Amino acid sequence: MKVYIDLVRGESLSTRNLLSVKSKGLLSVYIPARLLGFYQNRNPDNHTWVELACLIKAIPPREAGINDEFFHMRFTLKYLCNYLENCEGTIDSIIRDLVGNVYKFSTKMRENIVLYYKKPEYLDKSYLPAISRVTILK
Repeated sequence: MKVYIDLVRGESLSTRNLLSVKSKGLLSVYIPARLLGFYQNRNPDNHTWVELACLIKAIPPREAGINDEFFHMRFTLKYLCNYLENCEGTIDSIIRDLVGNVYKFSTKMRENIVLYYKKPEYLDKSYLPAISRVTILK
């Protein structure tokens, strides 16, 4: 149980996001500790902070010596849109500046996720049932 608590704590989830955790046993231990002040969350939570840092600090793959043919990135819109104006448009322009033409896959899941791939054949096949829209960014 401690491992699961540490995983949730490491994400530094907000109380709203914490309530979407499926493990009721985990919640029965974690929520009382949170209410007593043992665990503090930060704003933004760690998951969102990592996605923002990846977006802001990204460098073109070619500059890092990586073939951009294998480029892919994944972003959770639910969290990022709280911190970015024109969320999808901002992300699209940054990705386009990094690698040029890229395929954008939008999913309809509990959390709206956008996936960017330079070549669509490298798309993780587990996302296929959830894809609602495919766009080519030029």
